[in-house]
Amino acid sequence: MFNQDIKISIGLVTYNRISLLKEAINSILDQEYKNIEVIISNDYVEEPLSLIDLGIISDNRFRLVNQRTNLGELENMNYVLKQATGDWFTWLGDDDLFHPRFLITMRSILANKNTSYLSAIYTDYFTGNQTPISWSANEDVNCSSFDQLTFPLVYTGREIKMIGCYGLIRTKALKLIGGMPCLGSSFGPYGDTLVPLLLSQCGQIIYCHSKLLFLRTHPGSLSCSTTDLQAYRTASKDFLSRIDFLYQAPSFPRVLVNKVTLNMLTWFSVDEWAILSRNPSVKLFEKISIFTRNLRVVNFPKLNTVNKVVYLSFLVKMTIRSSLKLLIQGLRKLVSHISGGSRWSL
Repeated sequence: MFNQDIKISIGLVTYNRISLLKEAINSILDQEYKNIEVIISNDYVEEPLSLIDLGIISDNRFRLVNQRTNLGELENMNYVLKQATGDWFTWLGDDDLFHPRFLITMRSILANKNTSYLSAIYTDYFTGNQTPISWSANEDVNCSSFDQLTFPLVYTGREIKMIGCYGLIRTKALKLIGGMPCLGSSFGPYGDTLVPLLLSQCGQIIYCHSKLLFLRTHPGSLSCSTTDLQAYRTASKDFLSRIDFLYQAPSFPRVLVNKVTLNMLTWFSVDEWAILSRNPSVKLFEKISIFTRNLRVVNFPKLNTVNKVVYLSFLVKMTIRSSLKLLIQGLRKLVSHISGGSRWSL
């Protein structure tokens, strides 16, 4: 057993999902690492909770705050961060889960690394609507380390899979960057995407290749159900402006800034097409028309010629692939209609 001397703060934010919240809490109670504090912030004003309601009895590691006015998700996340007193911190949403070895694995990495210049440790994760049946973690942890120049490239290029608000993050560094940033004019997508990039400028990032988190995707999840394209577009513009400012120092080669911008433009494009695809009333040609407007995004002219060609090629390929997928779905419906004799409306 590793030394349990380091205190880890967990900020658990919730809004009207008590059954899922209890699962999230159980995943915390199952942690092999015990030196924790858990700040639960209930943003559902209409229904105050008690620790007993959540199955927590005589455990002084847990604190519950029922907000008097609705904060919204981002403000709620920053509220629990402000309350944190541990040296290291992580958020957890009320519909997601930690693997039982999540914290002990993070602690073991700290024990074997020079933490003087370490900002955060992130990890791979599972996703889905049901908890993985076989969810085991290898005790022989495989890690990769990145500095302020290498991390932006592998992260925005999606060579590693991680969730920006779930990891073991140095509390001082997280508070220094201002916690969870609000981007755009609505619920603030991409804030959790920006956080690791900001942290990488404060110190080293370590990535653990074990899957130690479960990100639940379900109809009640905003990121899986929203059709608010404008929120994503305004957030993406804010994101790219922040990136441009972050990497304006001479120590960052222009080629790095170009590559990170290209990576994020493709990231945003995939998300935008997914949002458009959720709206059945938008026809294919409308989707293509709306989608290609992304070419006018403010940072696109700043790409060099090679990356502009790469980005345009990506858009063309994705549009063709998505169009073919929709065509195949339409043909299947037609075949089903003909063979089944059922009424089918175009």
